[in-house]
Amino acid sequence: LASLRRSERITAMLQCTLPYSTYQPFCDDNSSSGIGDEMFFGREEEISSLTTDNPPCFVYGGRQLGKTTLLLRATNLCHKPELKEVAVYVDIKHCSTEDSFVEKIVQAINSKLRASRISQLSSNCKKISSLKTNIERLFGEGKLVSLFLLMDESDIYLDSISKDNYSSLEDFIALKRSTHNKFRFVFAGLHNVSRAKNAAKNNSLLGQFGHPLCVRPLRYRDASNLLLRPLRYLGFKVAKYPYLDSILANTNYYPGMIQFFGNILVQRSLIDKYNYRSNCDNPPFQLDRSQLSRVIASDSLNKSIQEKFVMSLQLDDRYLMLSKCITALYHINDNSNMIWMGFSIAEIKDMANILGVKILANEEHYEDLLNEMVDMGILELSGSKYRLRRRAFVDMIGNSLEKIEHDVEEANCEFDKKNGK
Repeated sequence: LASLRRSERITAMLQCTLPYSTYQPFCDDNSSSGIGDEMFFGREEEISSLTTDNPPCFVYGGRQLGKTTLLLRATNLCHKPELKEVAVYVDIKHCSTEDSFVEKIVQAINSKLRASRISQLSSNCKKISSLKTNIERLFGEGKLVSLFLLMDESDIYLDSISKDNYSSLEDFIALKRSTHNKFRFVFAGLHNVSRAKNAAKNNSLLGQFGHPLCVRPLRYRDASNLLLRPLRYLGFKVAKYPYLDSILANTNYYPGMIQFFGNILVQRSLIDKYNYRSNCDNPPFQLDRSQLSRVIASDSLNKSIQEKFVMSLQLDDRYLMLSKCITALYHINDNSNMIWMGFSIAEIKDMANILGVKILANEEHYEDLLNEMVDMGILELSGSKYRLRRRAFVDMIGNSLEKIEHDVEEANCEFDKKNGK
């Protein structure tokens, strides 16, 4: 270590010591906090987009794709209190009214301002208009040079204001303009954020929100680094072929699922590490097929993957039924060489009619719904045809036509109950 430059010593020390110690770098399935900077891999384009002077105002994507981690990373990079540049992350998951929304925002901003020893907003703010006035005051007095507000889990709030065509966000747009883009904001979430993005096409107000950012599954290189690099520091090796490909396929390249897989793997491998040492072996320790297979086949991992996928489908009952129709087409065309191309909207509609899906009987927005499912990481669009993003989704949605027909019957019964039939 003494022979190395100062900037290299910590890295080298960790590479030397971590294999002989106990450490868990990966998040478990219930973790809601952010991750350390050293566990952030890839997303260079997304981070670059978020940290510009005019970031996208809508960030959307499916579950377990790392939206929260991305927002927290952008917050850390943009928060420079010594320069009076403040970045605030806030979770607005349960905000359904303007009062609750503003209260949550004011609390989050004041917490950051207090920690940065900057004058705070008035606690009497109850409306977005008064929030705008207070923020303009801080800018006018020179207390703030920039304010970046990153609002996560914003689906409920955006849904609540969609009924009046998002007019309550006019003050945010006006504030952005009056501060010459020194006030910036982001709404992040799932399907309702995607719908707000789609509404921007026909809405002059939302059209000023800039190009939206869709968070998708990790690329192969970044997904590999997220798993392999922390394991390498801990003294473990995983053969890229065939094990790594199998792991990434099972986790669907979702960073949240890769983190959970790594967490389980490290828990089990730390026990084996002591067995390695007892045989006088030194790191790196090669993780073999039996160890990896146990984790890949573990009930907790597969249950979590299934639950997160089903939760994405259940965001809208129509998503679930559309996925049933597409899966039925997979089963019917199972022997076709062209199944990989996917299915047209007309084919999906026809299958909905054949199955008798009541919730889709009078549906006029098939294309919008299917495109939202692409945004959620459920489907892929190839030309004008839609297919499941991974063939493994077939068994999660319905492993046989009989199962799908039974699920549709149950859904129809629920539909009738909701509509008083």
